[in-house]
Amino acid sequence: MTGIIVLSVIFFSMAAISYLVYFFIYDNMFPAEDMIPVIMTSWQETVGFMMTHFDTAKLAGLGLVTLLIIAGGLFLGWMSTGEGREKTQVALNPVWTGKGKTVIIVLLVIMAGLTIRRWVPRCYPLYELKLARRYQASIVQEEKFHEENYKKLQITDKQGKPLQGTVILIIGESENRDRMTAFNPELKDDSTPWLTGMAKSNQAILYKKAYSNFPATALALEQVLTSENQYGDQQFSDAVSILDVANKAGYETWWLGNHNRMANGTSAYGLVAEAAKHKLWTNPAPQDDNALLDLLKKVPKDGNNFVIIHMYGSHTRYMDRYPAGYPEVHNSTKASVVQYDTSVKYTDEIMGRIFDYAEKNLNLKALIYTSDHGEDMANGHGEGGFTFAMVHTPVFFYFSPEYRKDYPQLVSNVEKHKDDFFTNDLMFDSLSGILLARNNYQKAQYDVTDDRYSLPADKALTVHGKHKVMEDPALQK
Repeated sequence: MTGIIVLSVIFFSMAAISYLVYFFIYDNMFPAEDMIPVIMTSWQETVGFMMTHFDTAKLAGLGLVTLLIIAGGLFLGWMSTGEGREKTQVALNPVWTGKGKTVIIVLLVIMAGLTIRRWVPRCYPLYELKLARRYQASIVQEEKFHEENYKKLQITDKQGKPLQGTVILIIGESENRDRMTAFNPELKDDSTPWLTGMAKSNQAILYKKAYSNFPATALALEQVLTSENQYGDQQFSDAVSILDVANKAGYETWWLGNHNRMANGTSAYGLVAEAAKHKLWTNPAPQDDNALLDLLKKVPKDGNNFVIIHMYGSHTRYMDRYPAGYPEVHNSTKASVVQYDTSVKYTDEIMGRIFDYAEKNLNLKALIYTSDHGEDMANGHGEGGFTFAMVHTPVFFYFSPEYRKDYPQLVSNVEKHKDDFFTNDLMFDSLSGILLARNNYQKAQYDVTDDRYSLPADKALTVHGKHKVMEDPALQK
């Protein structure tokens, strides 16, 4: 009994403290969706988050409160044993003796049991954990149906064969297009010199009205990489991934990751990654994104390859995302923004290195970039405390001179739609077009390589349909 009392006090006190910490950071209640990245995160990411939002004094204060809670729980447990009470005689009311005492205790136990059974599972954090586990169960369910879905997948493209060369999809992390000079020329200290140059020379096609489908990695990439999106009724368990499409179309598929490996049953994008014929991760992960270039060098220089590169980009802590002594970007007086902008510039440099290597060695046909989501320098990202900065996602397309020559209408369509709204859950459809692997899971209206692409302003969604893009305050300016 003593142990139960101690553990209960500690558990519920820590739960209350963690909820208050979340509330004071985001000024919002804890949404169940934010529990998914919590149960998937690594200790490095947890430390980075804490050090981003708390200075040394606050961290010390939290540590002290934690120790006090543990000490309080132990003290109450000690008191419950009776050793901490003075041995004094207390006159008991007659009702609290004999059968009356037994009846009251039984009733109290029954009432307590019913209360615990009904309300404790509905309280933070158990309710949020239940929903997060339900999400993971859906991943397991999809894994069961994956083979069946793959059998249903049919490549309908008239080309009927893969590109002879390499197509690369780069997935950034927490990158906000508002802090990229290529997308926001008002930023005088260029945070994206490589991409700015590519755009000025008309080599990169920038989508300046692109949004993420969700402000957290796992739920965002679930739709970036599969045929599931915010606009249809297809569930993840019914979907196929862009790697499935590339595999069926005859490509050699590669996943190069600088995140901790998310194996089957852990996350949607982890399950998608496992479908690649070749899977390489930095070790240890995460580390400097430049390590991804070493992985890319393991891709054969000939043949037809589809490569997905998952960067660590601008994940918190921002100052840890670039080498010590790297030249800072000064478009703000706030230290956190300077660090973030500098991480953006370093990401731009790494993408430039990837592009240069692939162009010279891998017969690069196309390079596509999207971040999983954006970032709010004050609140980070997540559905709690949501701001549109969290879904201001950069998207751009590059096509080689040979690709432009061989498929001029396709490239023309991508250029034609660059001023239209785009949400990155439509990347599956667009990549299918770029890979010349249109299929029965794809819809032409969501494919920017198709003349029929259409996402009207009043139909564009984000946060998995909970917000319309037109609610974005930036569009009201």
